[in-house]
Amino acid sequence: MAHTQRIRRKELRQPDEFVTLSRRVVAYFEENRTIFFMAVGGTIVLLAAILIFRAVRTSRETGAAQAYAQAHTLLDDKKYLEAATAFQQVADSYSSTSFAILAQLENANVLLMAGKAGEAALAYQKFLDAGPPTDYLRQAALVRLGHAQEQSDKPADAARAYASAAELPGPYAEEALAGQARTAETTGDAATAKDLYTRFLAKYPESDRRALAMSRLVALGGTPPAERAAPSATVE
Repeated sequence: MAHTQRIRRKELRQPDEFVTLSRRVVAYFEENRTIFFMAVGGTIVLLAAILIFRAVRTSRETGAAQAYAQAHTLLDDKKYLEAATAFQQVADSYSSTSFAILAQLENANVLLMAGKAGEAALAYQKFLDAGPPTDYLRQAALVRLGHAQEQSDKPADAARAYASAAELPGPYAEEALAGQARTAETTGDAATAKDLYTRFLAKYPESDRRALAMSRLVALGGTPPAERAAPSATVE
């Protein structure tokens, strides 16, 4: 026969455990109301700041993209000086966006195209000082800087720019080596120029600059490297 557990009246008068816990929570909340709201408020402010930052950043990227495109339209219309100004405005006004560094490079390129070699050299140096994101862009800027310095009658400075570009891997290495040889010849360093022309001919046998490099080497009293013999045909 099952036994029924009797509940005493004294036990019924005891406060329920859940009710007791709930009262404690309410009391704790009341005592720490200010701290609680400060913590919640701080979290909300932080989340709002993050959302605002993302929205502003997206808005700035969009604005930079539009301004960059407008500058390119001026370039396409061959309005070089206006385009250069527009690119510089993108670099200055949207410095925190991904378009700023490219706009600085484009500003230098357009100045060089406009015949403003001295201003272009300063713009290229500014781009390089800012830290190009890739070796490819750094090499391109160094080669263009060399051209700007050559046009500014600063062959020694140009030679240093070309030498730095030639040390980097990338598509402008050939142009950089040719520039090194040319500026060495311009400064009267015939021995270095002959060495560089010889190195160029050996390294880039299929280059469009080969004929010019060979003629300059011969003019300096150098000996062109032997042409590669064509493979002989075999008869089966």
